Amino acid sequence: TTLFEEVLARGVQVTREEAFWRYNFAIGSVMHVLTDADHATRRLQVMSGGLCDTDDDEAIIDNLVRFITAGFREGGPEQAKPLDAACDK
Repeated sequence: TTLFEEVLARGVQVTREEAFWRYNFAIGSVMHVLTDADHATRRLQVMSGGLCDTDDDEAIIDNLVRFITAGFREGGPEQAKPLDAACDK
């Protein structure tokens, strides 16, 4: 087993397949943030009207870590809420 698989075995309530999907999505999130750091586009900074400072490394890391860890902590599909129910809050 890999270190990744050992960490997942410590209480993440998803199947092995789901874990690999989530790992792939986590890597995709990181790659997206890296490409958005291009000063020529600054897509997030422009889209948010300056609310999100894409030059603030601490904010980027904090938000990215919280987003990715939440994705791994969330249970499997049987625990997922229907989208319309989640939007009603």
